[in-house]
Parts: sequence; structure tokens; C-alpha cells
Amino acid sequence: MPSSMGARKTPSQSRERDAALAAVKNITSSNAPSSAAAPNASAPSHEPEAREEKSREPGMALRGPANMDEDMLIARTEALVAQFLCNSDLQDAVQNVVELASPGNVHQFVSTAITHTLDRNTEARRLTGQLLKELLKRKVFSLDVFTKGLHEVLAFGEDMELDIPKVWEYVAELVSPLFLDLLALQYLRDATEPLRVIGRAGRLAACVLAFLAKTLGESAVVNMWRTAGLQWSHFLKPGEDAEAFAKANGVAFTLGGVPATPSTGSGAPAGRTEGGSVAPPPELESQLNFLIRTKGAPSPTIIEWIESNLGDAQTKKPPFIRALVTAVAENAITLLGDGNAELKEDLMKTYTDLLQKYLNHDEERELQALYALQALVNRLEHPKGILVHLFNAFYDCDLISEDAFHRWSRSEDLAEQEGKGVAIKSTTSFFTWLAEIDAESGDDN
Repeated sequence: MPSSMGARKTPSQSRERDAALAAVKNITSSNAPSSAAAPNASAPSHEPEAREEKSREPGMALRGPANMDEDMLIARTEALVAQFLCNSDLQDAVQNVVELASPGNVHQFVSTAITHTLDRNTEARRLTGQLLKELLKRKVFSLDVFTKGLHEVLAFGEDMELDIPKVWEYVAELVSPLFLDLLALQYLRDATEPLRVIGRAGRLAACVLAFLAKTLGESAVVNMWRTAGLQWSHFLKPGEDAEAFAKANGVAFTLGGVPATPSTGSGAPAGRTEGGSVAPPPELESQLNFLIRTKGAPSPTIIEWIESNLGDAQTKKPPFIRALVTAVAENAITLLGDGNAELKEDLMKTYTDLLQKYLNHDEERELQALYALQALVNRLEHPKGILVHLFNAFYDCDLISEDAFHRWSRSEDLAEQEGKGVAIKSTTSFFTWLAEIDAESGDDN
């Protein structure tokens, strides 16, 4: 097993790192400009991936040569991952993947990245999971592509279990972060599908749930489990005792009983962070992200899910409003690097009717929506001009009133001060414009 990531590097490790850096540097230089063209559209096996290119972010379309030899792709993927494990530079790694892979072979990047770090240390698996999650969030590849790569690894589950006794715990470490704020837990059924024939789907599912419980708390995971409509029969062999299995695998908390109010995993009251600001329950946030950002579900589908799983009172509370606004807004933001971002207003306007239904011209809910936008932009480290674009879009779509904007700007709520100063400065032009409109209205009267 490799030594700890924090340990002092030996000369051989340093040489390995230098080799990885050199190999990755060759990725872009060895890709001729002509290789950026899309793969032959007449090739049936490449058609789905080619269609996905149209929906990718600007600058995120895969540009690697479509005819790269498989052994070469594996070697360069391993070098790329090795470099990322050394420098933890997420932005650089994402760009390197864009330069390396093509729509037709990017699933092989996924499978190679997983197998390369599977039997290393916890930190290596954590970082690799973080990279795969970022690539999904940035839409470098689709969830279907990720699933294809994951399934290629899991197809060798029986053999891997002989060589790596803790293989399911290790796979769980790699994929569990995806369920924290990107994928709904129902994706576990798709993820574990190849393992059902060998009776190991339940084991991997249990390892994922145990990992999430350490981060979020058992009650939150129970709510995620139930919100996703999951049962152990989805993962176990017909006739297998679900209760005995859950107890034996440390996930008995999924059995029966009424779950407690969702936990934040930090000891803070549900729906509120330790600093005091409102935070959505993780199962709600992950489900909305899954529907809006991962699946691109239309408003009627999302409304149907909300009405089937949430009470009317819950949809009027700050955690729900914030989760919904955050999911819609983040789905429409493209990070371009170097502190820049682009707002795809057409994507945001796709969900105008959804937002209007739940904001409902209620000033308190509109204020919560503004706090959500403030928190989102703060988490994204304040890309230039993006908050102004968001404010303009929400105003133009008649989602947030002038009164709510002014309440937000004047608010001195101590729980909502993180990132507030930068947000106020970055939206000066918007409030100047509002003042001019008010002045013109006054003159007309």
C-alpha cells in the first residue's frame, strides 16, 4: 500500500511525481488541433456522446483524439490522476481531462481513474472522488457516461474482492461524495446494478450508507433513503433477510421506525448551520440537484416530486426555498476559470414557472431566495459579475420584488453576513439602476 499522502516523499516517489507531471504536460502538446473535431457522427457507438457535446459548458467540450489507443489513454489517465493527487489542483485536472479524452472514450477515463486509486489510501480515493464529482458538476461528461465507467469496474467485482478484501468500502469512499450535494440516493440502484447477479449490490449500498451516516448523521441518511423510495429488496437476492443483512452491515438505522428531524451532521439544529444561517436538509438538496442539475427534469416533473414528498407547509419554509433557488441558479452558472463565470439565462428561465409557484410573490420567501443567491456566489468564490446577472434575471422574470432587494441590502442579520460585504459591493450597479427607476417613477407622478 502506498504511504500516507502527507508523509515525506522518498527519491523514488519524487521521480514518480516528476514522471507524472511530464506525462500530463505532453497531453495537450501531443493532441493536434484537428483532433478537437467531433468523432465521426456516422459511428453508431459514438452518437449518444456526440449529442451530449451540444449541452456541455463552453470550454468543457472534450477535445482529445477520438482514435487514441486504449493503452495510451490508460497510461495518460493514470499520469493525470497521479499529478492531481500530488498538487490537488482541481481546475487544472478538469482542463487536462478535457484535453485528454474524447466523447467516445471518456468512460474509460472514469474506469481507469477508479481502478488506479481503488487500493491506494483514503486520501487518494477522497481526491479522486472529488475530481469525478467536479467533472460531473461541470458537465464534462454525463451521468450515463460516469455510470458506464463505474460499471466497467464493478463487472470485475468478484475478482477484485479476492485481491482487495475491502473493495466495497473503497468503492464507497470514491462514490459517496456524489450523494452529498449532487446525486439523489436513488442513483444507488443504477450504480450497483452489475453487482446484483453476484449478490454484492447490498454490500456496496450498505458501505455507501455507512459512509454518508458518518458525515451527515443517521437520521439524515434515513430521510434520504426514504425520499428516494429505496428498500433493501432493491439490492438483495430474492428471499434474503433484509433485517439480518442491515444489522450485520451496520445500517440497521434504515429499518422501520420514524426518523428524527434531519441532522446537519454537525450537532447544529436541523435546517440551521452552526453559524446560525438556514441550511436545507441534505436529502432535499441532493434530490433537487439530482432532478434539476443532473437529470434536467422539466418543471412539471419536479413539482410532482415536491408535491408527492413534501407537505405544503414545508415548501413555504426557508430551507426548501433556499435549496430550490440554489439548484436552479447553480444549474445555470458556467464557471469559466480565472474568476469568471457565465449565466445561461435561457436555462434559468426554463424554471421560471417552478420558482414563481413556490416564491409566489411572498416577500419573506423572496428574501430567502436572495440569501440563497448570496450563499451560492460566496461558495463559488464570487465570480466576476455573476451576482448582478442573477439579480437582473430574477428581477426581469418578476421573481423578486424591489422591496425584497432593498430588504436584503439593508439586512443586518448576523447569521447572513458571510460574503455579504463582497456581495453588496458587486451589486452596486444593480441598486443604482433600481434607484434611477424609482426616481423616474417619482418624476412621472
